[in-house]
Amino acid sequence: GEEDAPSELPRLTINVLVDGQIIHAGHSLSTADLEQKLRDEQQQYGQNVEVRIRCDRAVIYRHVTPVMLACTRAGLWNVSYAVVRRGEEQ
Repeated sequence: GEEDAPSELPRLTINVLVDGQIIHAGHSLSTADLEQKLRDEQQQYGQNVEVRIRCDRAVIYRHVTPVMLACTRAGLWNVSYAVVRRGEEQ
């Protein structure tokens, strides 16, 4: 739950909703579209692209798995999860 220092690496934040919907930059994406977006970023910036997966604690793991697999297929390894400190939930 520690706050990250600002990163110089390009970062993609992927939101996963409770119903499994995948959101990036305010747009809903299919798993195939997400994978292509990740491949495009990897080609442009190399393997140092940081992927931040953000979701509510109620999201079940099977909805997060496709995002992780898309990262793997795109050759991206720098994947992390965003968390919210207790008391900051909205």
